[in-house]
Amino acid sequence: MLTEEMKNLVGQVRLCYAATASKDGMPNVSPKGSIMVVDDNTLAFACMMSPKTVSNLKENPKIAVSVVDTQARKGFQFKGKAVLETSGKLFDQMSARVAGMKLPPLQCIAKITVSEISPIPTKA
Repeated sequence: MLTEEMKNLVGQVRLCYAATASKDGMPNVSPKGSIMVVDDNTLAFACMMSPKTVSNLKENPKIAVSVVDTQARKGFQFKGKAVLETSGKLFDQMSARVAGMKLPPLQCIAKITVSEISPIPTKA
């Protein structure tokens, strides 16, 4: 379950690194500037220019997302399973959120059910 501290960090930083792997285990890490909290157990991000992330999640839904505030030297890694959505309320909400950013159209969103959370220690 995401704590208020985790939710605030995700809301403030809004940049994460999403790690996925193909069905045969080939890893991929991709920055995502649209990470958001959906509820106490769910995160989501937009997939716009993410062909490898999308293809990996279609083959293997396991994902790890790292969010770090480098100024505060605090972060968390969220692990879970992602579902790709191409319509619905959350998709529409994310589409509206990125509409004014002069980016390519939204392909889908990755909706992550978080099953494991670990702090990311950072040092001064």
